[in-house]
Amino acid sequence: MKLSIEPWGVNIPFLLLAMVFWIIGGIFHYSHPYFMILGAFEIYLGMIIRLFFPARKYIPVQLLILISSAIPMHVMQIFSSFMLVILEIWAFKDVKNYGGRIIKNFLVFSSPFAFIVAWSIFNYWFLICALSLYLLGVNIGVFSATLNNKAIFGFKQFPLVILVIVMAFIKQMLPFLIAFYFAYTFNEFKLNKTGNFTKYTSIIVTFSSLFLGDFTHAFTLGVMAPLFSSCILYSTSKYNYVKAWVIPLLYALSYYLRIISLPLSEIPFGIASLYFLWLFKDNLTLESLKLGISKVFLQK
Repeated sequence: MKLSIEPWGVNIPFLLLAMVFWIIGGIFHYSHPYFMILGAFEIYLGMIIRLFFPARKYIPVQLLILISSAIPMHVMQIFSSFMLVILEIWAFKDVKNYGGRIIKNFLVFSSPFAFIVAWSIFNYWFLICALSLYLLGVNIGVFSATLNNKAIFGFKQFPLVILVIVMAFIKQMLPFLIAFYFAYTFNEFKLNKTGNFTKYTSIIVTFSSLFLGDFTHAFTLGVMAPLFSSCILYSTSKYNYVKAWVIPLLYALSYYLRIISLPLSEIPFGIASLYFLWLFKDNLTLESLKLGISKVFLQK
């Protein structure tokens, strides 16, 4: 029973592997798209497992996912996505057997199935759509806590799921999906610098893509990177969340600088990523890896 509920820092090796892939993608421009999406996929794998299936009971499957996803061949990513589905089903059965309750977050829990399809077709935009399902779903809780947005679960998430499916075939839907997401969950204005900058830069950058083009980088720099940073810091290093307001601004700057120069745009991207790692650093200890919690909380 102890192994069934005791967590470990499963997200840490995935995050470090993601940074390696992003460095490779930043250095070798001919392989930039592939390694950048691989890095994003690694962060996704680490965080969905850490937030929803972190128990040590699942270590064999978790390590299999880590090892297979580390091999930069898209067939291995299909396999790791399939194993994630196995892990999800296994964990859900355990929760039910223990008498627990599963949060009906269809956005999050449909994402592993979406990744199987996206990696099988090997379409970058479909991969972005699969990632959208998770990011929108997992940040519902973050924005609910930081901006007092409504927590939308169950069948109320279906309009968002449908819009993501539409976006898979019509890229121009991206900004309207993001705008609808925040309008659909809006409750009342709450002053939170990091939360608000994350929200408004996502809207501004994605709508800019209607005029400047490059929907892929509008998503990765306007939505993916800021929302990942927001979710990870809030869930693991909440005490540093207030310091993260500059991160979405730097990622937005990176998108606009791409118009001038790709190498130039890598500077704010690199600064934002390093600053994120600095805010996250208390989770990068052996004790944090073992227990799945920041050393700051362990000291308390």
